[in-house]
Amino acid sequence: MNKKTIGEALCALSNGRIVMRRKFPVISVVLLLAALGVLVGEWLMRDTLSADLSSSVVLVASSVLIYALLAISLTLFYGKGTPYDTREKGFLSYEEIYFERGKRAAVTECVEHCLPGALADVERSRIPELAVVVLRSKDSRLAAMQMFEYTELEYKALTELKVCGL
Repeated sequence: MNKKTIGEALCALSNGRIVMRRKFPVISVVLLLAALGVLVGEWLMRDTLSADLSSSVVLVASSVLIYALLAISLTLFYGKGTPYDTREKGFLSYEEIYFERGKRAAVTECVEHCLPGALADVERSRIPELAVVVLRSKDSRLAAMQMFEYTELEYKALTELKVCGL
């Protein structure tokens, strides 16, 4: 059960409507700017701070700065991105929904007929005996679904990838 594989299959089936696009790392940029601000503030107030406090501030701010730089570089240069709907101008949301094995018939019917809204009516479980992966647009008109079963320490596909709304 690989989110990237399902996203790539959806891109191939959509005739250009779904493309892989990277998200802008807003939180990482904010952390980077905050860490830089703290380091500049520490440099300006170095005479008024004790040596212990000054070194602690530099250590924490430098750690956050390094984390933010790594997160930004991974977001911008690693992988192909996330499925993006060019018609609706939004990223597709990813969801894994878990069910008990006793609900197999109801879940299979929802997946085979590509009814992502009907999955909300089936009782969910916290144990991933059956798992349904759903990639859907914001308005849920476009959805891709596939059902898996957890056996022998791995997920095995029970259905083909179903795409509706293209």
